[in-house]
Amino acid sequence: MSFRKEEKIILSYSEIDYLKKDLLKKGFKYLYPKRIIESIYFETIHNRCFNESEEGLLPRRKFRIRNYPEKNKNEHYNFEIKISSLEGRYKISKPIDKIINLKYLNSGIKDENYGYLEKKIKISYSREYLAFQDIRVTIDKNIEYFSMNSSRSFKEPMCVLEFKTDINHDDHLRSLVVSSSTNRFSKFCRGLKCINNISI
Repeated sequence: MSFRKEEKIILSYSEIDYLKKDLLKKGFKYLYPKRIIESIYFETIHNRCFNESEEGLLPRRKFRIRNYPEKNKNEHYNFEIKISSLEGRYKISKPIDKIINLKYLNSGIKDENYGYLEKKIKISYSREYLAFQDIRVTIDKNIEYFSMNSSRSFKEPMCVLEFKTDINHDDHLRSLVVSSSTNRFSKFCRGLKCINNISI
């Protein structure tokens, strides 16, 4: 298990394009080709995952199935649990096949602490990956939220830049690379608010 720190900056399209050019000038390199990501998140009847995330409670968990549709010709997926704890953040991930994926989508999942969870929201976006020394940066654009239980959807007007570093990373280096202040931002929470018309 490796703990990590995650810091997010919410920017407009013009701002993030300018910042990406600046990162490349400072030595950042592309780590992987750009790709499309789709995640389906599960939630309890009483919205426990959403409430814990909004309140910043620790520890907390989010449950999702992640897919890379442009590359996943064999229709294999990953079931992931994102965990935020006092020590830091980490992710448990395991590959699942098409049959198990459909079973989860049709019947939900069960967790020993959270109980029964059902599919709630699908989030789709394009992601770019950059890296410099031990700093990893992802840039998410074209973010869209889709309700799994209705026809509601919402296109996100903003982009998300995220720094991912080891838990013992020196924040001074990150501040030299980008001076912008970070924000608390969860696509999962933001998406649920948007498709349910909750004021943000």
